[in-house]
Amino acid sequence: MIALAALVLTLAPWPQHDKAAFPQAVHHKLLVHGAPNAAAALRGTIDDGWMVAFCTSKLCAPGHVDVTIPPSGEATIDVEAIRLGDDAPQAATLVVESAGARATAAVRLQRRANPSAKQ
Repeated sequence: MIALAALVLTLAPWPQHDKAAFPQAVHHKLLVHGAPNAAAALRGTIDDGWMVAFCTSKLCAPGHVDVTIPPSGEATIDVEAIRLGDDAPQAATLVVESAGARATAAVRLQRRANPSAKQ
């Protein structure tokens, strides 16, 4: 019998995430589906002027992270897209890849309300 160990990545906006390493970041929830206890080497890329960081409960790593799929078969990771400067584009394309699996998301800078602004 031949068993295939498929890895599936799902990337979706996560605007209410409150454990941000970088408060100004645009957050995406990455679900990594795979065989329990399998290793997944995740790599993220994003357009110039932005940086991608993978944040777990243990660390925040720029560009890449290795995870072990828990017994449930699903790992959840906060992927933070961080704009590096005011001259960087306000939108970018985020790509996460691992073992032939790929997820892509459009990222747009989220404006925060200015509490001192007069209405």
